[in-house]
Amino acid sequence: MLGYGLLMSIKTHVMNKNPRFTKHLVEKGFFVSSLLVVVDAGARGGYEDHWKWFKNQIRLIGFEPDEKECGELNTKEKDGNKKYYPVALSGAKGKRALYLRHHHPSSSFFQCNEKLLARLPDYKNAKIEGKKMVRTTDLDSFLNEEKIEQSDFLKLDTEGAEFDILQGAMQTLQNSIFGLSTEVAFMPFRKKQRLFSDVDILMRSSGFSLYDLPIFSTTRTCLSPYAYVEVAGPTEYGQAMWGQALYLRDAVEDFETEAGRRKWNMTRVLKLASIFELFRLNDCAIELLGAAEEKGIIRGYPVETFFDFLTPPCKGKIVSYKEYRTYLKKTPPIFSHKRRKP
Repeated sequence: MLGYGLLMSIKTHVMNKNPRFTKHLVEKGFFVSSLLVVVDAGARGGYEDHWKWFKNQIRLIGFEPDEKECGELNTKEKDGNKKYYPVALSGAKGKRALYLRHHHPSSSFFQCNEKLLARLPDYKNAKIEGKKMVRTTDLDSFLNEEKIEQSDFLKLDTEGAEFDILQGAMQTLQNSIFGLSTEVAFMPFRKKQRLFSDVDILMRSSGFSLYDLPIFSTTRTCLSPYAYVEVAGPTEYGQAMWGQALYLRDAVEDFETEAGRRKWNMTRVLKLASIFELFRLNDCAIELLGAAEEKGIIRGYPVETFFDFLTPPCKGKIVSYKEYRTYLKKTPPIFSHKRRKP
C-alpha cells in the first residue's frame, strides 16, 4: 500500500480475502514455535492489513524515521511482537539528509527530478520544502545487533531508497528472506534513483524470481483527471510510471539439488506456501507442497488436506482438490484475455 495522500491510499497487490490454508495453519499452531518474521520499511500508517491472518504467530518489525509518527504507532500497538523503530533503513549505518516534500509521506533521500515532475499533475506535492538529517541503518547490521536470526519477508515502500536498502541487506537476502514486495519505478522521478531494471537484476542475481508486478500509470497534466485537485493518484491511461514487484524464491527449483534442499524445512516451506496463498498464487503453493512431500521435506501430514484448503470454489461451492480437477477435466474453461486490474 502506497501513501499518496493523508486520506488516500492505493491498493497494490490484489490480496486473498479468504486464505483458508493460512487460517488452517494458524489454527493448528504451525508457526507458534517459529513465527513468521516480516520487516516493513516505510511503515507510516501501520502494518498492511493482510498480516492479520497470522494472529499471534507473526513478528512485525517496522521502520519509520519520523519519530513522532513512530511513537504514535508504538502507542497504538498492543502486541509485543509488533514494534516500530524510529530509524530509516538504508544501505549503511549513519545519518542521511531526508528531503521533505509538501506531501510529507513522499519525503525522500533523493531530490526531485523537476524536469519530469513539471509535466505531471502532482508537481506541487512533490516540491521540496526543506530537509533534515535522520538516523539510518542497513538491514544486515540491524538484525545482527538485535540478534534476530530469522527473517522471512521484506516489504519496501521508501520513496526511491529501495535499491540502497537491498544493497545493505545482501547477507539477509542470501541466508534468510524468501520473499519481497517492493515499490519500483519505471521513470526517474528522483535524481540518481535506481529503476526497476536495476532492482530486477539484483533480485534475480540473489536467487529470487518475479511473481507479480501490478503497474500504475500517470496521465500528463493536460488530460489528467487530477489536474485541479490537491493530491494526484494513478490513472487508467497514461505512461507506466511505477509498480509494486513481488519477488519470491523458487523453492521447487531449489529442491532439485542437495544443497538447495538444505535451505528448506517443513516450517519454512509452509511459510512460503502461505505467502503464495496471500498473494493469490494458490497454484504455486500446491506445486510447492507437492514437491516438498516428494522430496521428504514434508512428513507426517497428508498434503492432500493442504491442497483442499488451497482449491478455489467451483460454481460457488467448496470442493476438494480431487473434485476440482475432475470438474476441469470434464468442463474445460473458456479463456478470457482481459487484463487483470489491480
